[in-house]
Amino acid sequence: TLFPKIDLPLLRLFGKNIIVNLGHGSEARPSFIDGGYQSKDGDYPHLSKIYSSNIRKYKNVERCFKYAHFVIGSPFSTSQFAPSRFINWFALGIPAIIPEVDSVSLEKKKESQCIHILHSPSHPPAKGTPIIMNAIDHLKRRGHNIQFVMLQGVPHQRVIEEIKRCDFVVDQVYCDTPMAGFATEAACYGKPAIVGGYRLDYLRQFVPRDMWPPSKICHPDQIERAIEELIVDAKQRRQLGFDAYMFVRTKWNAAEVARRYIRLIEGDIPDDWWVNPRDIIYLEGIGQPIERTKQIIRDLVQQYGVEALQLSHRPDLCAAFLEFAGINHGQEVF
Repeated sequence: TLFPKIDLPLLRLFGKNIIVNLGHGSEARPSFIDGGYQSKDGDYPHLSKIYSSNIRKYKNVERCFKYAHFVIGSPFSTSQFAPSRFINWFALGIPAIIPEVDSVSLEKKKESQCIHILHSPSHPPAKGTPIIMNAIDHLKRRGHNIQFVMLQGVPHQRVIEEIKRCDFVVDQVYCDTPMAGFATEAACYGKPAIVGGYRLDYLRQFVPRDMWPPSKICHPDQIERAIEELIVDAKQRRQLGFDAYMFVRTKWNAAEVARRYIRLIEGDIPDDWWVNPRDIIYLEGIGQPIERTKQIIRDLVQQYGVEALQLSHRPDLCAAFLEFAGINHGQEVF
């Protein structure tokens, strides 16, 4: 924008229909549950940076909800700061460009004795890359024949070529959505993805039934088991890859997603597109183990007070975060 902080009020003043998309995560997710703040070496910034960033995010979310006609958000990353209901990002989907892939070959791919696994992290510590590499090394020592490829800082076309060659991808360990960008790209070529995350099964109840993306989801502590299951079970690999391909082809292809946005623009909104943030209590976050999240919450509250969490609009959620972090909150929070 050319006019930070006053763009939305100006657009509203001029009578424009305003739709803001906060569904990709980092724009709205509380900073204290976002592992993306660590450096590419795994170092965390000074607590003051997390504190100031958290305040900025809350104010930005508040501003978007105040001036936009519709806000799009994701249940696990937008609900914490959202003051009112919003459009479910999962009801709209990621606009995927689907290549021409022979659907028959997806089901009857020739199997090899060596399993080709791909991992391409944009932020290795936040994606849990060391944990994934340790799991692969352990599985190799146990006798599994694995070709593991990890790509970083390479042209996008190289990633696509490796997706075409691989048997499956391991996306990340600490995710709050079952199919983010890299897993979606793999699905476009009929390749299944393993996605670790906290309480992803709980997320299902906030996603329209026919819009749940098919990935192999697991708890972060079970990432090695999930990898081994796809190594030994060729039938599961093929079926999951085919299901993922058909999902993005029928539900997330760019034309279908565009049609849903047109419905949103025109105000033709089904009831199951709405999310009430007060129905959701999600604490675990993304990109870091829960023990790290708990420690950051404890440090923030100790140094800056409970107000640092920016949850005065959700006393129930604030109390849940304090309990989650092991903070005595017997006294009145607000």
